[in-house]
Amino acid sequence: MIIELSPAQMLECQEEAVYRAESYVDATRRKNMKDGLSFETVLRYNVDGCMGELACAAGLGYDWTGPDSPSAYDVGGYIEVRSTRYRTGKLIVKEAERDKRDRHTPYVLAIISGSAVRLAGWMSLEDVLDKGYHYWQKGQKFIAVQQADLYDMEILRMEDE
Repeated sequence: MIIELSPAQMLECQEEAVYRAESYVDATRRKNMKDGLSFETVLRYNVDGCMGELACAAGLGYDWTGPDSPSAYDVGGYIEVRSTRYRTGKLIVKEAERDKRDRHTPYVLAIISGSAVRLAGWMSLEDVLDKGYHYWQKGQKFIAVQQADLYDMEILRMEDE
């Protein structure tokens, strides 16, 4: 499923991403973290995240709930989205989310290319934890799932009907 974001939607993503990036930088400063990412890097990640979330919401016909709060679900009040610019990117979830989200939470992989977003597939948190491969990076544990192992977006759409 490919969603082409309009200029107005791109602007909406940019505005939300600036807000998120500023919040991250402020929180990093308050905690006196020395290894915080630069504002530009955080902004780039957040633009991609917002684009994936908004495209998923548009593709499934739900509200984009990501801007509601940092801990809110990204789409429709129950879907999480992970975005990447890597065409062969994987769905990556932090191990810590096991304790923060319901095990049935769908995680969607969004591949960003310009203003186009390909929703590559999805998997429930329970299946990610079971079927993904676990690895450590910078002191955190992650789980990754290859695109070929994700469920078709049409299945997620049908489950919601």
